Amino acid sequence: MVPKVAGKGSSFKGAAQYYLHDKGALTRERVAFSETLNLPTRDPDKAFKCMAWTAAHQNEIKARAGGSMRGRRLRDPVYTYSLSWAPDERPTRDEMLDAAKDTLKVLGLHEHEAILVSHRDEPHPHIHAIVNRVHPETGIAAKLSNDHLKLSRWAEAYEKRQGLIRCEQRVENNERRRRGEWAKDRRDYRSGDFYRWRRQQVNESQARRQREEGSLTGAQKKRRDDLHRDHVRRREAAFRDEHRHRWRAIYQHQERERQKLAYELDSPKERLDQLLTRDKKRVLRFDREDRTGFLTRAHKAALEREEKTRALEERQRHYRAEVAEKFKSADIKAVNEIDEQYQRDLAALIETERLERDTLKAEHSRQSQETARRIKDSADYQDYRKDRAAKRLARRSQLKDELTRPGGGGVSDQFRKAGRGVDSDRSGERGGKSGAFRDNANDIGRGREGRGRDRSLRRKPPEDPENK
Repeated sequence: MVPKVAGKGSSFKGAAQYYLHDKGALTRERVAFSETLNLPTRDPDKAFKCMAWTAAHQNEIKARAGGSMRGRRLRDPVYTYSLSWAPDERPTRDEMLDAAKDTLKVLGLHEHEAILVSHRDEPHPHIHAIVNRVHPETGIAAKLSNDHLKLSRWAEAYEKRQGLIRCEQRVENNERRRRGEWAKDRRDYRSGDFYRWRRQQVNESQARRQREEGSLTGAQKKRRDDLHRDHVRRREAAFRDEHRHRWRAIYQHQERERQKLAYELDSPKERLDQLLTRDKKRVLRFDREDRTGFLTRAHKAALEREEKTRALEERQRHYRAEVAEKFKSADIKAVNEIDEQYQRDLAALIETERLERDTLKAEHSRQSQETARRIKDSADYQDYRKDRAAKRLARRSQLKDELTRPGGGGVSDQFRKAGRGVDSDRSGERGGKSGAFRDNANDIGRGREGRGRDRSLRRKPPEDPENK
C-alpha cells in the first residue's frame, strides 16, 4: 500500500476534468468507477459543482452555524491524494472504497464532501480522493497537518492487517518517529547547500538539453544545405554539361564559315586594289560614262564584304536561336525531373527531421518528468548525499597526499583550519591538544600589549627546597 498526497488546489473543475476523464481528452476510458460521499448526488459531474458551491459560500455556512466570520478566505479548498496497491494485488471495489473511507477518518475528513475515483490506466490498482476542505455544516477548513505521517502510519497498519509487510523502511521510520527520533536527516535538506546543488543539477540538465537541441538543429541545417547544393549542381550540369560538346561543335563550324567568307572576300579586294594601283592612269583616260560605271562597280565590290559578313552573322544567329530553343525544351524536361526528385528528397528529409525532433523532445520530456518525480519523492536528496560524500572523500585523499608528499612540510593551512586531520583518532594517544587548538592557544596575548600577560600565564618550575 502506497498513499501519496497530490497536494492542494483551488479549482474543483480542474480536478474533476483531470480525474474524471482521460488525460487530455473528454472520454472516460480509464475511469473504473466513482463514488460520492456527503453529497446530495451520485453524479460526479454534478458533485464537483456542489463542492465548488460549498467552498464559495464558506462564510455563509459559518454564519448559519453560528461560527466566527473572521479570517481570510480559503484559497485552496481542493485536497487530493491517492492509494495504490501492488501490481500483484487485486482488491475489489468494496475493499478500495473501505480503504479510502478509512483514510478519510484518519485525516479527519470523513464528514467532508468527497469524490472517490478509481482508474485502470496503470498496472497497479489505485483510487483517488478529491476532498473539499470546507466542512459542509460548519464551514471550517480542515488543517491537514502531518497528513503524510498519518497516511504512513495507516498504511503500515493496513499491511499488518493484510499479513504482508511490503515496505520495511516505512515500518522502521515510523518506529523511530514513535521513539521521538528523526526518521530522516533533514538538516541538509533545509540548508541552502542542498537547494543550490539541486538548482545546479537542474541548470546543467537544461543546458545539456539546449546543447542537444542546438546540435540537432545544426546537423539538420547542414543536411538541408548539402541537399540544396547538390540540387543546384545538378541543375547547372543539366544546362551546361549536357549540350556543351554540341555548342562547341556549332561554334567551331560557324567560325570556319566566317573564316572562309573572309578569305573569299579578301581576294577580290586585293585584286581591285592592285588594279586601281596599276591601271590608275589608264582608267582616268576613259570616257566619262565608262569611268562612272567602273567606279560604281569598284565601290560595290568594296562594300560587298560588309553585306555578306552581316548576312552570314544574321544566319548564324538565327540558327543558334533555333538550336537553343530545342535544347531548352529538352533542358526543361530534365530540370523538371531534377526538381521533382529534389522535392521528394526534401519531403523525406523534413519527415526524418520531424521524427528526430519528436524523439528528442520525448526523451527530454521523460528526463524532465523523471527529475520532477525524483524531486517530489526526495530521491535527489540521496544523490546529493552521495555527491557530497564523494567530494569529501576526494578532499581527504588530497589532504592525505599533501601529508605524505616528500618535502610537504606537515599539515596544510586548509587542513589546519578544518581543525581535524586524516589521523585525528591518534590525538588521544599523543595526549594534549590538537595542532589547531595549540596554534590558536599560542596566538593569545602575542600582541604588543599582551606579551606580559602571555608570560604570566606560563607555569613556573617548582622551587628546589635545598636552594632556599
